[in-house]
Amino acid sequence: MKLSMKKNFSPDSTRLYDVLHKMKYRCYDKRSKDYRFYGDRGISVCKEWLESFEAFYNWAILSGYRKGLSIDRIDSNKNYYPENCRFILMEDQGKNTRKCKKIFYNGKEYRSLSHFCEEHNIKYYAARSRFRYGWTIEDIINVEPVIGRNQFGLKRLSNKNN
Repeated sequence: MKLSMKKNFSPDSTRLYDVLHKMKYRCYDKRSKDYRFYGDRGISVCKEWLESFEAFYNWAILSGYRKGLSIDRIDSNKNYYPENCRFILMEDQGKNTRKCKKIFYNGKEYRSLSHFCEEHNIKYYAARSRFRYGWTIEDIINVEPVIGRNQFGLKRLSNKNN
């Protein structure tokens, strides 16, 4: 299904035009402060979108674009192309970066510690601290926090008792 744009439609005045322009800028212009994270890593924009704002616009509208959403690459190591892109909230986009470490637990892959905590009803900041101190996933889940006690100290004590 192809959407047609109004004859008086001005791509320069749209948010989607800005989204596409910024994608191109960070992938192809070495003057971009973000070029090292995109163009230098070989990230590119698909030919269809490079050559036609209308193609990008049609894909975006059909893919659920609305104000307040941001374009996101599903696999942050792959290019900008229709099957690898979506529109999501900015706070969700931060959960899909190369910084996020995938967690494997009981045969399931979690895309980030945040995702793991949501699934297991664990407080993120407590889990993050424990993870940084080298706790196992089992201990992060099973050891109850003690209010007012240094969790790192508790871990050291439990290691001495084992």
